[in-house]
Amino acid sequence: MVTKTPTPASVAADATAAVVEAREVLAQWRKRLADAEGEVAAAEAVSGDELLDDPQRAATWPAHLRELRDQVEVTGRSVAAQEQRVRAAEQQWLAAAAVVLEVDELVPARKALAAHQARTGELLAALEEHDGPYVPQIELARAQRSSSHVIDTGAVPAWLPKSHRLQVQLARAEVRHAVVAAMAKGEDPTVLVVGRPHASEISETDCYPDVVGPAGLAPAPVYASRAAAARERAAELEAAVVELETGIVRAEEEVRTGMRTPESARTAIAWNQARLEDIPDELADAREELRAATTAG
Repeated sequence: MVTKTPTPASVAADATAAVVEAREVLAQWRKRLADAEGEVAAAEAVSGDELLDDPQRAATWPAHLRELRDQVEVTGRSVAAQEQRVRAAEQQWLAAAAVVLEVDELVPARKALAAHQARTGELLAALEEHDGPYVPQIELARAQRSSSHVIDTGAVPAWLPKSHRLQVQLARAEVRHAVVAAMAKGEDPTVLVVGRPHASEISETDCYPDVVGPAGLAPAPVYASRAAAARERAAELEAAVVELETGIVRAEEEVRTGMRTPESARTAIAWNQARLEDIPDELADAREELRAATTAG
């Protein structure tokens, strides 16, 4: 029987499935914990009158409550252990994703540049033998401007060699691979992005491959923090709506009970109403920012 050697893509696919499965198990344990905590809260809320009226229940209540609390403790430990397993699965998946990037992007970019440089070397050697030392057009233009005391304003067109484009492609592949490899080690890749070469030609977002982009299985810290901030902002605005509406009702009630003058209430109500008119637009912006921070593309 012939055994097929796993490919980087198949290993990554298996690792993806493992992360999804581990997260599903974690969700199940978290639900059990929430249910167990709810049972404890309900048990602790039982009044003394209820127990006094049911002596048999009162006799078993301490043991019952202790059993519920023990269940919370056990379930909580299971949740913590599964969280560790999820993190381990995510790091294995990131390591597999880094290999895929190396095979699909990094190695081809290195080969393309090396092949181009080798061919360039051959052609330059032949050109020098034919016409003497070769000076690239961009350097020649700079030398001519300098010798004629012309200020270099960049107006003289100079075409970048193909090798430059290949160097940028390689730099892009290197930073994308390094970002995922760093995350696989539990490191924040932000410093790699900030210190990237060819920063003017490689955008920040392009440094984060889809696997760790906004909609990635494990988004990079830059996306996770943006999403968290946008989610918090949206929640604050939603809560503000309720608070402002409650404030209007309270001000009206305080006027009726004589706790507040009508003039003071009108000022407060007008401010709250004006703020309520502004919130929908702000909330829409926050939700759009959240969508952008959690959706690739």
